[in-house]
Amino acid sequence: MTGSIVPASPAKPRVLLELMLAPLRFTNALALAIHGLGHALALFALTRNPSAFSAATILEGIPFGELGRSLLPFGPIPQMSAHPPRIPASLYEGWRCRMVAAAGILANLSALAAASWCLEAHGGDLAVLAWSCFCASSILAMLSVPDLLALVHGAAPYWACGPAFAVRYGLDGEESSPLLVSDRLREMAKILAREASTRGGQSAGFSVLVDKGGAQSVIFDKVVKGKREDIVGVLSERLDGLLGKANREGYRRPQDFEAILLHLRYATGGATHWHNAQPHWYEYYDAMMHHRVEDQALVSQPGEVFNMIAHNGDMDGVYLEFTLDGKKCRHFFTQQEARGVFLSMMPRTSSKGDSDSRSVAEWVDFIYTQGLSYKALRYAYFTAALDYNRDIASGNFNLEPLLRWADAIDLALLNIRKELGQSALAAQARSLADLSAEARHRLREALAREVGATLDADAVGRFVAAFEEAFCHHDLTWVMRTASRDLVGEFALMVCSTLEPRMGVFSLTQAFSLGHNRTRGEIFGSAEPLGVTSTLHQGELDDDALQIYLEDGQYATIEYRAASPSEFIRIYDRAKVDDDFSRPPLPAPKALQPFGEGRETRSRSNWFQVNNNPKISRIHLLPAQGNAVEKDLCEIPFVLKRIVESFERGGENHAAMDRLSQLLFQNLLDPGRDPRMHDLVLYGVDFNQDLLNEFAIALHSVLPGLRIRAENSGNVLKEMKRTEREGIGCYGPSTVFLGVSNSAQTQSTLAVVRKARDLVGAERCFVLSQSFLNSMTEALGQGYHPDDPILPNTFVNLSHLSPDGTSGRRRAEAATIVPVATQAVLTEILINLTQKAIEAYSTLNREVLTGQGGDFDLRSDLQMSDIKAFREFQAAVYGVDIPNRVGCNAAGEPIDSPDADALDSEAASRAENQVEFVRSYAIFAAYIVIATVFGVPVFGLLFSPLAFLAGVGLLAHVLDAALFLTALWLIHLGIRRWQGRPVFERIGARAEVYIDRKYIARIVERYNATLFSNMPAFLTPFFYWADTVRDALHRYGIRAHRGVVTIHRLPDERMGIEEANNAAEENMVYAQLGGIRFNGGQPQSRDKVRQGSCYASASRPYQTVLSDSLAGLRAKYDGKLSPEVFRLINRRLIDLCDGLITEFVIGFRRKEIVNRALWDVIRWIPGASLVHEMLLRNGLDLTNLAGEADTANQAQIQSTKHPVSPVDIHTRTMVPRSTFDALRTEEQAPDDSFAVLVFSEHHLALHLNRHAVLEQPQGRVQEVVLKPGRGADRGKLVSDSGDAPCGRFVGALERVDGEPCLVIDNRGSDLRMAVPLSSLSSEQQHYLAHHYRIGSPSLLEAAA
Repeated sequence: MTGSIVPASPAKPRVLLELMLAPLRFTNALALAIHGLGHALALFALTRNPSAFSAATILEGIPFGELGRSLLPFGPIPQMSAHPPRIPASLYEGWRCRMVAAAGILANLSALAAASWCLEAHGGDLAVLAWSCFCASSILAMLSVPDLLALVHGAAPYWACGPAFAVRYGLDGEESSPLLVSDRLREMAKILAREASTRGGQSAGFSVLVDKGGAQSVIFDKVVKGKREDIVGVLSERLDGLLGKANREGYRRPQDFEAILLHLRYATGGATHWHNAQPHWYEYYDAMMHHRVEDQALVSQPGEVFNMIAHNGDMDGVYLEFTLDGKKCRHFFTQQEARGVFLSMMPRTSSKGDSDSRSVAEWVDFIYTQGLSYKALRYAYFTAALDYNRDIASGNFNLEPLLRWADAIDLALLNIRKELGQSALAAQARSLADLSAEARHRLREALAREVGATLDADAVGRFVAAFEEAFCHHDLTWVMRTASRDLVGEFALMVCSTLEPRMGVFSLTQAFSLGHNRTRGEIFGSAEPLGVTSTLHQGELDDDALQIYLEDGQYATIEYRAASPSEFIRIYDRAKVDDDFSRPPLPAPKALQPFGEGRETRSRSNWFQVNNNPKISRIHLLPAQGNAVEKDLCEIPFVLKRIVESFERGGENHAAMDRLSQLLFQNLLDPGRDPRMHDLVLYGVDFNQDLLNEFAIALHSVLPGLRIRAENSGNVLKEMKRTEREGIGCYGPSTVFLGVSNSAQTQSTLAVVRKARDLVGAERCFVLSQSFLNSMTEALGQGYHPDDPILPNTFVNLSHLSPDGTSGRRRAEAATIVPVATQAVLTEILINLTQKAIEAYSTLNREVLTGQGGDFDLRSDLQMSDIKAFREFQAAVYGVDIPNRVGCNAAGEPIDSPDADALDSEAASRAENQVEFVRSYAIFAAYIVIATVFGVPVFGLLFSPLAFLAGVGLLAHVLDAALFLTALWLIHLGIRRWQGRPVFERIGARAEVYIDRKYIARIVERYNATLFSNMPAFLTPFFYWADTVRDALHRYGIRAHRGVVTIHRLPDERMGIEEANNAAEENMVYAQLGGIRFNGGQPQSRDKVRQGSCYASASRPYQTVLSDSLAGLRAKYDGKLSPEVFRLINRRLIDLCDGLITEFVIGFRRKEIVNRALWDVIRWIPGASLVHEMLLRNGLDLTNLAGEADTANQAQIQSTKHPVSPVDIHTRTMVPRSTFDALRTEEQAPDDSFAVLVFSEHHLALHLNRHAVLEQPQGRVQEVVLKPGRGADRGKLVSDSGDAPCGRFVGALERVDGEPCLVIDNRGSDLRMAVPLSSLSSEQQHYLAHHYRIGSPSLLEAAA
């Protein structure tokens, strides 16, 4: 579309310039060394570590070779090289970091002062030259970008929500890389991160397993996305920088494996900052005694204890086991409650995060205790020795004895090893779980002796038993097994540790996929399954590469070292509450890898081959960000052509279309279907929800008898949960579900797919996604073996395909091609359903249509000729109009577009609204410089010939002063006049309203806001959307009162009667907007119309007139088609072409024009090219100030975005629950109970169990709400008037069988319910006493 911007090349007078720079080269090296020495002195003062004076610190990371070349002619100056100086990174932040940054500047200032003193003492030309060069070099050294940023932010940057990991094993003979990990692993990690960034990119982090002095260790870092930064690029550079630093500090790669854990975060809980970025941790011990088994020998040695987790989704809470009144109690704690408990038990932490991921890390550190005497003692102390209510909740405990007991246990175990030798372990021992009976007996005796004087006698036995279990059995497998049983929420979890050479993975409702390239010895995992497929495809075509999706609740361990290929990945089914944890878990039968050790598995494996698999399109490495939006726009015609073909016989969507229409028609013809239940439920989030709403309206217009619900996935999920819990709702066994998610990873949409599958069966659930290989189709039972059939419940939008034969996830897909492709698929579903309905309607007899199945109602004016006409219009729009808009045909080839000039002109007009004041300020600044610096004011110069006249000089000064005050405004007007734009429009109007159909306006607003999201704030417009008819003026008046460019599109009134009526309403809106166009500088309005439209008029000077290929078809079908088809043509074809796609093209071209215009202004500044080169080295491109739109991350919306778990919020008062409280001993009502009584501030509600729903003649009673009565009902609790059809409920205090009770009576239905007052809490009794006007709760019994 538009060429790239190439900065002007600076002049290179080679020899003369080098002669001038020769002194500067040497003084620059000296100034850099002085600057770095200042940093080193400050670091030493803070750390007292002599390593602060290392060459890397003093030279600020500049290699010796580059520093030496900078002294030679034509060598690169370090500040302009590929390795510019960087402030040495440290663990310090805040004022300490600022102190380090300022120390370098102070060192240069001190050196300048000394040089000035020397100059005064020893004058001379040579000394002046040397002093001048040293001054210039010192100033350049002090203007260090990293130093300045560190002074501002208080943190040293490294210029250099989806979890994922990569492991390579069997590397004994492979040479270690200088960056600790191989290029292959770093490349695979980058691919995984790129794919995971489509799920989240606000922050990112990594953990790398390394060797530190022969022991396993973890190095990690995190990054937070800057405004113009590509999070994956920043993460990759940060990874390379840390690995190089670790290598210099003596870290090494483990001998036979390498592993990295990644996380790309989209914040659903907790703010976006470094501490909330992941991987996450809670406790860190640099030296804790760790007992373990190595080579069938007991080993005890101090080492680093560090557990790191990567977690996505939301943790709602966890079940924890404590002792209550001498008995084991398993109780559910919400996330906030659990955090309060963990903070009291584990007060020592270096973590400052506040997200739910920290709660997961707290839980892992609490239960991961194998071989750690202190942690095992702490676990046993809180779970077995203390009473929760009496001790823990009250804070009556002491952690100090634990350290003494841990020392005693460590000594006892050393003695056991010394005395028993090989007898301390069972034969073929692999872990502490294989301690011999004698060793366990001695360990228990030693612990009992140590704690006997401190703990109660009845608690010693429980404590010792709990310690033995925790110390011997709580390894990583036990942790992941317990996670699958006890953690509650919707998330995926990965755990890596310094304690064991393996990693743990767990998936709960979230998607998670594992990949194993057995040929190369590589294992990958990610919450973005397409990332796993991408990495597996980066090998050879004949690689033995397998992939699997973890089922809901499954967990896995990934071994870094294993005896056989089948042992590298072990996958287990979800643990149950009544499982015997003393026995090791058995791997899931369907998760065993096929052909393991030369034989096939007994049952069919869920692993599938990704190479040479006809179901999986081979994923190619697509171009990096930079041309993503332009590439996607050019390929829209190709994708639209493929979508139409996919619904033909043999196409990808043909079978799903037949199945969907069959199920819907069965519902319409079913005489016994429940009229309260939905026939079709459509769900998605963000723009998918908007597209589904439009689709639902159109489909209901065609088939009025079809009961359709289009809703946000999160709301559907809540309703389904309530249906499951309370037996209410409008989802029945015949309901058909269709969910839309391009990534198939949207948390709420995926959860609805699984809920719907359980409710109505997989055969009634449909999904619309990018391709067949995804988590939603896997949840519906789709297999990916070559011989597995494609299930007829998946619609694909094929947006991952390109005309050149490549395929893969698009970087800008969420903003451009996916909405277009999804809209096109929904259009095909609509038209095919309409066509099939016409065919079916003509074959049904009158008895069927007018009987109980009479809901099969079809618009009477629809005929098969209408469908044929729609296809002709569709071919013209898809094949001619849309290619003209984007400038490429369906083959991806550029074409000569008749719309190119009009679109460029419109883009330039909108761009000028952003950049005009930049040009004006630039000209004004030039005028000020000329008038003041050179002393040539305009009127002073013009009146100089008349200076001999009295008063002329004063007049010239007055006029120059007036010009100075008004010059900026006059320059604005002059530029507008020269460009032919409205001269007197409001200056600086930065708000823009897009007025169109609601879903189009919302998508276009989001798209443009994303394109300019990385623009400097003073250049960023404010974008808003407005529906054409409903609220255009409302939004205009509220949102854009300061001035706005209003952009709207007019329909062609000749398309039908109903559209003409709609156009008349639109005309009222446009007339009012047009009437204020030039009213005192109010905003201009801009129209988009087609050639030949009656709206194209000279009275509308700011129009974009687009080409029209439909004139012949309009004439052909004039007066011959139904109004419904005209409306479909308008809303499904022209809206797509002129509404969405045209705005996409204009927005992209506008961004390019803004970038070019800004650079054209900047390049006139002296030294701009030099500044541009320097900033480019540090990641800021002055030729692309708008940056690259991070559209995939900016456009994504997760349905669960809340500061804490929803379980932590009281559902009626919306007040956060207490984070730390004693456990209530009363049990929850069982599922077969009659009802649950809920006390609120102003009423009392009785929620009847779904098994106890009252069937009344007037309807079903599910909930009874009682409020204090008035008048004659004073002193009673009575039901709302809304419950009157089901009878009147009255609550009164009475005695039943001698026991005081709250009796709820419905005499109309002979129903009587009694709630004993003794079962109520004190707060509930106080509520009754208050509303019954009783002095105190103690008098309730007497009142009864």
